[in-house]
Amino acid sequence: MKKTACLLLILCLVLGSAVAARAEEQKLRNKVVLLGNDDGYGFAQFYLSDKFSVTGIYEDELLKAGFRYDPSERFGIKVGQVYNHDTEKDFTYGGIDFIMPFGNNLNIHGSYDSNYRGENWNSYEAALQIQMFKGHFIYAGVRGDTGKGVPIMEYNEEHREGPHLFLRGDFNWNWKKVSLSLNPLLYVKGYYYHDYTLKFHLKENADIVLNVNNYDYNINDSDDEDIKYRAGFEYRF
Repeated sequence: MKKTACLLLILCLVLGSAVAARAEEQKLRNKVVLLGNDDGYGFAQFYLSDKFSVTGIYEDELLKAGFRYDPSERFGIKVGQVYNHDTEKDFTYGGIDFIMPFGNNLNIHGSYDSNYRGENWNSYEAALQIQMFKGHFIYAGVRGDTGKGVPIMEYNEEHREGPHLFLRGDFNWNWKKVSLSLNPLLYVKGYYYHDYTLKFHLKENADIVLNVNNYDYNINDSDDEDIKYRAGFEYRF
């Protein structure tokens, strides 16, 4: 129900405020990100310990509130509740992600999410992570979606469910007052998506953020490419 998701989000905010000082002592930074324009985006993560945190996310008309547990730097678990603003329904999500060393500058990266992107929509990814330089990575592998709730998108128009070969970049540059992150995604079939984030550092723990992306473009929404522009603030404490 709607009340369940709202209560979980309030719990995230209350617990996060209560443990802010503790998280700072452990050198883990609580984070709040608020972006708006074409559509709204909000993200909050508060650490209860060095391995356990509460999260709240609003994106694509979905409000998600839950918990994340990272027993090590190489494995994480998340679980929580989702409220869909359009359908006024709520449902439970869960997921795991991992990274394993595979050689010099190589890792195997994988993830599986259930209901995280939508009801009856499960997604998975397995890829080889290649470190090109410090802060610059390339992922090569397969990703796919399963479930009745998977929408038709450009890359899966012919096969809504099933694995798709892909290449993804994770490139990051940092200067004194500015940082830039580029996260292009290319499916082997030829479909290209982009996600660019520019940050201007107001001070050590606060940034102005500009994001441009066209991820998860649904071919039923428009005949033209849907590019999202979002701007806002990021605050860490």
